[in-house]
Amino acid sequence: MIIGFLGKGGSGKSTLSTLACNYFSLSNLVLAIDADHNLDLTFNLNSDPKTFINSSAFDFKNFVGIHEKEKFATTMDKKPIFILNPPDAFTKKYTQKIKENLHIMTVGEHTDVVKYGQSCSHSLATPLVYYLPFLKLRPNQIVIVDEKAGTDSVGTGITTGFDMAVVCTEPTTHSAKVANQIAELLTFYNTPYIFAANKINNPQDKEFLDKNLLKKPDLYFNFNQELVPQSNQLDKLLVLTKQAIASTPSRIIRTKARLEKNQEFSKQEESKKASNCS
Repeated sequence: MIIGFLGKGGSGKSTLSTLACNYFSLSNLVLAIDADHNLDLTFNLNSDPKTFINSSAFDFKNFVGIHEKEKFATTMDKKPIFILNPPDAFTKKYTQKIKENLHIMTVGEHTDVVKYGQSCSHSLATPLVYYLPFLKLRPNQIVIVDEKAGTDSVGTGITTGFDMAVVCTEPTTHSAKVANQIAELLTFYNTPYIFAANKINNPQDKEFLDKNLLKKPDLYFNFNQELVPQSNQLDKLLVLTKQAIASTPSRIIRTKARLEKNQEFSKQEESKKASNCS
């Protein structure tokens, strides 16, 4: 299963991602994916990767079997298969072992093409948009994705490759507002999601989020400076994710639907431009 953590900056998504990676790897093979250019998950897991997804475009296309100048979306026609164990060539090159049962894949910092305005930062994570839908997982394998902060995380297109999106929020007005915005975008892309109420100190914090989110949180994490995994909540996350997998279209189907929706919108916009010019 693939679980992505999203939320406003400071909501605790990287912290919860870290706790999930460490806890789930006790009895599962876990791939941590740090999709945030801040690299907080990579830092939290004491990783020092040598290869990054931000420079993997050529290797990805070569593995899939598409020409360097072809669009990544051609991947949908090729239907590649990525696996964790034993890893395929692409996965092997861009993952690093942290400890037994825990590996990491890191998107990396902004490259020169972004810094000099030749491309947007979203392009650096494009291989993940097509890697996740075609990642074939066994029952004891879990992928944890720490996404970018804010609504920008959904705009990358990566989220249709999640089996479950965990929208993290702390008990503040702005954090709850952004969480709701993220949830609405996830619904647009038909990605299953739940809210995770984080940094709960008292009943008032819980009541605030219960009232101000689009729906009541399924998970509640109490504030603790020791970063102790709250196993009952993480175990519940696995149950909810399994339920979502059983009741929603697959990652491949949802990704294909998103691309078709994008193409239809482009056609409509082109038609509007043609009508305005005539």
